[in-house]
Amino acid sequence: MEILPVPDIDNRVGAKDQPIDPPVAIPRLRARYLSASGFMAGGTVNGSTEVDGYRAPWLGFEAGYRFAAAAIQGEIRLFAISAKVTGPITEPGAKDEFDMRNRGGDLRLGLELAPLTIYGGIGAGHTESTLRVEADGARLEVDSSYRYWLAGVSAAAGPFLFTFEQNRTEDFLSHIILAASVQF
Repeated sequence: MEILPVPDIDNRVGAKDQPIDPPVAIPRLRARYLSASGFMAGGTVNGSTEVDGYRAPWLGFEAGYRFAAAAIQGEIRLFAISAKVTGPITEPGAKDEFDMRNRGGDLRLGLELAPLTIYGGIGAGHTESTLRVEADGARLEVDSSYRYWLAGVSAAAGPFLFTFEQNRTEDFLSHIILAASVQF
């Protein structure tokens, strides 16, 4: 289970702050299979349960390869995700719709200092997003490529793995991932 804190959103329109109140975090369920040879495949899903007037169903997939050389660990990963957020994005009570399709890949390198692993990486992706505003029917579209950097630390405790990760693009996104995993 991962928890994605929702960043503050600039909700000022002209001289007026819109009184919207998005959830403080979004949960997502993630499963990942790691083969003994290093190949990895996984998926993430979030149902359509409503939280504070928002619904955010999505489905994502990832595939990659993990490798290790002494205390150095690495991962090359490709990913794709599709999501649709419905809720009061632009004003209270609205049923605005935000559709997003995202795909890309990244490279991560880490240093194992048992029970901690400290890692960092770089990635690139492409997003296609559309925001439909219920009040006036406006439709805003983004079709953009991006690069991102990431850094994190994970701690193993028995079958559990706890992770804190920070992701940052060059201009539009900065988010934190908190994850607790059971390894079996």
